[in-house]
Amino acid sequence: MRLFKKRVRQEQVGFAAILAEKITAGILTRQRKWAYYLNRKASKLSFKSRCFALFAFCLISGSYLVFLLVSSIL
Repeated sequence: MRLFKKRVRQEQVGFAAILAEKITAGILTRQRKWAYYLNRKASKLSFKSRCFALFAFCLISGSYLVFLLVSSIL
């Protein structure tokens, strides 16, 4: 059992740290709102439409990655 507790020093928070925290909070709030909006829109789509959208996204992304690989080699 300890009789005396360690004192924890409180670090002074600078202006840059406070600003960074506010910017981060704003970005997370917007990201959460955007995700909620997209989730509402996607919930109205049928299963077949969502599968087609996923297939199209994968096809486009894969094609772009292949393009980047080929153009970096040449």
